[in-house]
Amino acid sequence: MTKCQQQLIFEFSQVGIVYMPSITSTVFYPSRVAINMIFGAAEAPHAAAVSRSVTLGGQIPSAPQVSSQPAQALQVIVETNNQVTAYLTSEIHLAMLQLFVDIYVRMPNMALGRITKEKVRQAFKMGIKASQIVDFLVLHAHPIVAQKAAIVPENITDELALWEAESQRISDQEAVVVDFAEVCDLGKIEFAELVAALEQSGALLWHSETALMVAVKPEGLQLVRAAVSQRSRRY
Repeated sequence: MTKCQQQLIFEFSQVGIVYMPSITSTVFYPSRVAINMIFGAAEAPHAAAVSRSVTLGGQIPSAPQVSSQPAQALQVIVETNNQVTAYLTSEIHLAMLQLFVDIYVRMPNMALGRITKEKVRQAFKMGIKASQIVDFLVLHAHPIVAQKAAIVPENITDELALWEAESQRISDQEAVVVDFAEVCDLGKIEFAELVAALEQSGALLWHSETALMVAVKPEGLQLVRAAVSQRSRRY
C-alpha cells in the first residue's frame, strides 16, 4: 500500500475502526466498529467472520450477503475507557448525545465520542441528572451489549454519580448576614423564635446560637427587622 493508505490505516486504528499490533505492523484487523459500519449495526453478529487479519498488501474481503432488517434508530455502545460508539442517522439523536458526549468522529451512520467531565457538567447545568444519562444509554443500548448484566460499565455510572455530587457540593446564593451581638442585645429565647420563623418561611440559610448570627435570603430581612423592632420597643 502507498504511504497515504498506510497513514489512513493508522488513523483508523486511532479511532478504533481497525486494530494494529504496532505502528510499524504490516497487518491490521477490522474491528467490530468497522464491521458494523460496513454491514449495519443490526447485522454485526452475521458479519463477525469478516474480522480476520488482512495484510497491508492485500484486500479486505468482499461483503457477504445479509438480510436487510430494520435497525433501531439509535444504538449505543459505552466502553470502560469512556468511549462511546453510536450508530445513528438522525441529527436529533446526534444532538442528544452531544449534550454529554464529546463527539470527535462523525460518519454517515456512526459517531465516535467520549464522555468527558466538561460535557457532563454542562449537562448538569441544563438540569440533566446522572441517572437520566445512564437511563438514556441503557434505553438505546446496542444489541451486542443489551444482554449484558451491566449495559453501561460500572466505572462509568460511578463516574457520572461522582461528577454530579461534585457539581452539587457548592452553590452560590445571595445572602445577608446579621450579627445580633452588634445590632441589638437579642435574648436566646427571642433568637430561637426568630430562627424558627425564618426556617418556616424558607429564608434561613445558616445560623449560630452561640454567636447569635444568622444568614438569610434577602426576603428574610423583613422578619429580622421585625424582631429587632420588637426588641427595641420592649426596652
